[in-house]
Amino acid sequence: MKEFKQPKNPSYELTRELRLRYIADDIVSGMSKRKIGEKYSEQWGLSKATVYDYYREALVELTDEEGLAKLRETNTERLLDLYHKACEAGDVKAQLKAIDLLNKTNSIYQTNINLGGDTEFTFSFGSVESN
Repeated sequence: MKEFKQPKNPSYELTRELRLRYIADDIVSGMSKRKIGEKYSEQWGLSKATVYDYYREALVELTDEEGLAKLRETNTERLLDLYHKACEAGDVKAQLKAIDLLNKTNSIYQTNINLGGDTEFTFSFGSVESN
């Protein structure tokens, strides 16, 4: 028979909800899926596949307004760091990309399309001059 790894403290077992909270916090703090899988498969004695199942569940939890606010805040900080590094390096293209992503992350750009009525789209491909 195969012997299974016993928890370090058998009297202490994390609930599913607490495990999801730990993983969600790590996602918000910027830890990658791979690092989360390694960390908790070792710490909790679970397979990486099981931890990845928790990971997917935690992502669903993060879609609530509180989770999205935390994720938006973390991503804004990261993008600001990237913007400052691009400024120091004199990389205008990276600066513009960081500004664009900051605007998207913080919902500065808004596109509202009302469906269900007559919607007219106009495409302009530049001016055409005729002689």
